[in-house]
Amino acid sequence: MPTEITFERFVDADNKLDFNAELTDDKIVSEVMADSDDSDVEKEEESNVLQFHIGNLEYACGAHLREVSALQWDQNERFPQFSGQHALVPDGFGCLMQALAEGLHIRYGHKVTAIEYGSEEGGVRVFTEQSGAQNGKVEEEEGKFSADFALVTVPLAILQRQEISFSPPLPKAKTDALKELGAGVIEKVALKFTRPFWSAEVRSADFFGHVPSSPEQRGLFSVFFDLSPRIQPKKVRCPCI
Repeated sequence: MPTEITFERFVDADNKLDFNAELTDDKIVSEVMADSDDSDVEKEEESNVLQFHIGNLEYACGAHLREVSALQWDQNERFPQFSGQHALVPDGFGCLMQALAEGLHIRYGHKVTAIEYGSEEGGVRVFTEQSGAQNGKVEEEEGKFSADFALVTVPLAILQRQEISFSPPLPKAKTDALKELGAGVIEKVALKFTRPFWSAEVRSADFFGHVPSSPEQRGLFSVFFDLSPRIQPKKVRCPCI
């Protein structure tokens, strides 16, 4: 179809930029797309299908293409651990966390406030505030933990708001990178039906797409995942906004 050809031209143009450019030559994805040839798309239906492909890419990136780097949007393709087919976790990602946490001593309710590292003695020290209720009053208690290393995996916004102090301060290159980073946002809605009425149209497909009727509706409930084969007898369909 012309829409697939047009979308592939965009991807080829982006790959060409990725191969030849330095970081200073970066563009946003929507600019590269605007420069690509879309002369094959003539009919309204073809245009809407192209909008679906664009919306599906925005869904994968978690952002509008005007906010996505043309050099970095497909960075995961460079790492073999992210290759392969897509998969669904029938019982949710909670079961993975439970398995990973087995045997670990996890402290809940400890808000990390400061991290000290790089001392002559080596190792790191992590300072926390622990909130708790006692005699009807909320009290905070300071804690300190020492270790050889600290793996910091707090949300990006926590680091951007500098809610954790680092001593010595993080290098300027890291703080500059933190300011430029963005977090993808995807909303998922789970719908439960008494029967999978969509089966006649999609047959055994686990997921299917919805072509928007206009560019303004791009990305709104564009992908539907059918979870019913894995959680019988329930019938659940999960669209992504």
